[in-house]
Amino acid sequence: PASQTTQTTKTGTQQVTKTSKETYVYHTVKKGDTIWALVASSNAPYKKYGLSCDDIMRMNPDAFSVKGDFTTLQVGQQIIVGQR
Repeated sequence: PASQTTQTTKTGTQQVTKTSKETYVYHTVKKGDTIWALVASSNAPYKKYGLSCDDIMRMNPDAFSVKGDFTTLQVGQQIIVGQR
C-alpha cells in the first residue's frame, strides 16, 4: 500500500519511464456497452479523455467483429478509451 501511494504522488515523473501501454486508459467491454455511451454521451465515463468514437475505432480495430462497424463491439474485449 505504501508503494502505491508513492506511485500516485509521483505520477508526473514516472510517466517518462512507463511503457506506452501503461499510459492508456482501458475498459473491458460488457454486454450492452457502446462506444458512444463510453466516450461521447453527456454522461460518458471516459468523455474527459477527449477521444471520439472514430478515435476509439481506429485505436481498437480488433475489438469489433466487423471492421468499421460501431455496432459489432465484442463483449470481453479490453479497449483503449483514453490516454493519461
